[in-house]
Amino acid sequence: MIVIDFEVFAYDWLCVMYDVNKDRWHIVHNDRTRLDRLFNAYRYSVFVGYNIRGYDQWIMKAILTGEDPKAVNDYIIEQGRNGASYSNKFARVPLCFFDVQTTQDGLKKLEGFMGASIKETSVPFDLPRPLNVHETDQVVAYCKYDVFATFNVLKLRIADYRSQLELCTEFNLGRSAMGITKTQLAALVLNARKRNYNDEFDYDIPANVQIQRYKHVLEWFRAHINGGPAIYHETLQTNVASIPHVFAWGGVHGSLDNSHIKGPLVNCDVASYYPSLMLEYGLMSRSIKDPSLYADIYHRRLEYKAAKDKRANAYKLVLNSVYGALKDVHNALYDPRQANRVCVYGQLFLLDLIEHVENAGCAVPVNTNTDGVLFLLKADTSACRAALKAVCDEWQQRTRMVLEFDEYCELWQKDVNNYVLIDSNGDYKSKGAFVKKLSPLDNDLPIVNRALVEYMVHGVPIEQTINGSQDLMDFQQIFKVSNKYVAAQHNGRQFAETTFRVFASTRYTDGPLYKLKNKEGTLVPEKFANCPDHCFIENGEVDGKPIPKVLDRAYYIELAKHRLDGFGGSNRGLF
Repeated sequence: MIVIDFEVFAYDWLCVMYDVNKDRWHIVHNDRTRLDRLFNAYRYSVFVGYNIRGYDQWIMKAILTGEDPKAVNDYIIEQGRNGASYSNKFARVPLCFFDVQTTQDGLKKLEGFMGASIKETSVPFDLPRPLNVHETDQVVAYCKYDVFATFNVLKLRIADYRSQLELCTEFNLGRSAMGITKTQLAALVLNARKRNYNDEFDYDIPANVQIQRYKHVLEWFRAHINGGPAIYHETLQTNVASIPHVFAWGGVHGSLDNSHIKGPLVNCDVASYYPSLMLEYGLMSRSIKDPSLYADIYHRRLEYKAAKDKRANAYKLVLNSVYGALKDVHNALYDPRQANRVCVYGQLFLLDLIEHVENAGCAVPVNTNTDGVLFLLKADTSACRAALKAVCDEWQQRTRMVLEFDEYCELWQKDVNNYVLIDSNGDYKSKGAFVKKLSPLDNDLPIVNRALVEYMVHGVPIEQTINGSQDLMDFQQIFKVSNKYVAAQHNGRQFAETTFRVFASTRYTDGPLYKLKNKEGTLVPEKFANCPDHCFIENGEVDGKPIPKVLDRAYYIELAKHRLDGFGGSNRGLF
């Protein structure tokens, strides 16, 4: 395994490789012969990079085929073009690679989340001359740091790497398949052949759906059959069981917002909902020559999962990638009509379930979201549970879907996508930016998330959690300047860097962080959204760094309490 990164300047290019197995570094500066020799030595290895799919592989192929790497760099960066279309010679260079990119924000933001230094090289990429020795050394150090950070990202994403490798091995896809996307892999596994369709809006209503109380929802979907692209901008907002719901073309959503509910809650999730719908109702892409392949993968995955065979992850990757490919015009699985049918079937079956539960008088929905419904029982009795079970049993038999049940005793809910569910053992499930469980690759304002969850789950005062932390990284907030802006500005100083780690400050001489936009030749500052009005910047390493006295803990306490207000409320007299 070789971790790699390229930097390209007007008169220089630099490649840094790290041989993971031998713990060996290779630095190549403007030496095509040496790069070619290293490539041939490692041609059977997996090259790992951050955005290697969109950038580094094309720079390497440009150099190896005699093209100008600066011209290719500008083709990709300045013109926004796909490197594959620059030269047909690139196809002659076989490259097995894995891209660890997780978001569009860039490696620096992930480095920031991990507490690492996010200082950038001061050497401008548009330098109109060759690099001198000092500048070269600085770029080498910068590039090595990014390679090391990429390796750290890989270690955190090793399960994804292994799943992709297992998938390529299991289905004999060849090593080059390591570098393609999950949806492209799914198309390969299912032997899909790209076809063009002109029936995108010719969906139907499932024959076994039983909806009476909410017929207007059925009629809304029927009225949009063959409606054309304009329907994607339309939604139906209506109350279902007295709870606001929205039906649209990405799924149904409904919730009792700003609510804190105590009581017996039963979460009814449909197991592998979209894959199950595709399998049971023939909603698989029509570009697959043999639809039984999908069924084989579905059932094989269940067998591997039951046997705790690691290959189950590879099969799950295929199953979960197909729906997303149905509306990807560049994917061989492209079949938008089937995507619409899956979406419509899924929403109507969930509405069917809610209506039957409502008719039984045993529970009400407090959260409906794409593949399941969270019900609040009207009473903590065996009669209510039996009534809910009876409805669910009939629904499963009729729809041929399988429900998975989890019981909770408390819900804090801001909206359909932001909530904390707590069970009787004190364990919890959370969703949403304010309360989700963070990770080293997603670690923005961790102290605020932790303070909210500690309060909701364990009753710990907000102040206790925030004042008790002695880890500066807990308070970090990462901001990135997009390419729509010229630069960043703080305390009157303009910065060449694009990524910043910000902390609230007690110094009133500290201002907010601004991004500068060029408007008719004038740089106009815009404050970053959610940035403290008074802040300081620390772009060096913060992992284990002591907290300075100027950190404004009161800011984080106020922010946490403000966010907590959005999760408040009560049962609101539901019964």
